[in-house]
Amino acid sequence: VHWPDLTKLEEGVREQIKNAQESLAATVKDPAKSETELSEAYGNLGQLYHAYSLARPARESYTNAQILVPTDFRWPYLLGKLDQQEGLFEEASRHYRVAQKLRPDYVPALVNLGNIFLELNRLDDAKENFQAALRLDENNAAIRYGLGQVAMSDRNYAEAVRHFEKTLAQAPGANRVHYSLAMAYRNLG
Repeated sequence: VHWPDLTKLEEGVREQIKNAQESLAATVKDPAKSETELSEAYGNLGQLYHAYSLARPARESYTNAQILVPTDFRWPYLLGKLDQQEGLFEEASRHYRVAQKLRPDYVPALVNLGNIFLELNRLDDAKENFQAALRLDENNAAIRYGLGQVAMSDRNYAEAVRHFEKTLAQAPGANRVHYSLAMAYRNLG
């Protein structure tokens, strides 16, 4: 992992990252540490980099963590999050699919896949992922909102209204859903 330049970060953030870097270095040097422990150290550092928008070292850390323990769904999932944030949708969907295969019950991977396909206007793929997520969690506002967005894009306004109303019942403070719901009603006449 290439250590990033930390000079422009706040002192507390610099200290936090330096401590995590030192912890990783100590873990790497300790021959008694297992690959799982080393993977965890890389992953923890990656999450810290990711939290502070240091994408390149976060990606390197997650990649190392995944190489060490390829059965841990967190690392491909977090690589997918990085890719999605950077607009690399094909790569993100590939990572999310790996994470989803490793942990089929992990709803956020399916929701993120649905959102990516919605962004790419691949409505059938988006709907398929949101519906798979809905089978796992019927009370998830993000899933209902995604299905509502798919319905809007498909010009199925009655279905969009149904999903947006359920979204608001589950998350009444979700302000942007009010706009989507209003647009669906407007299109219904």
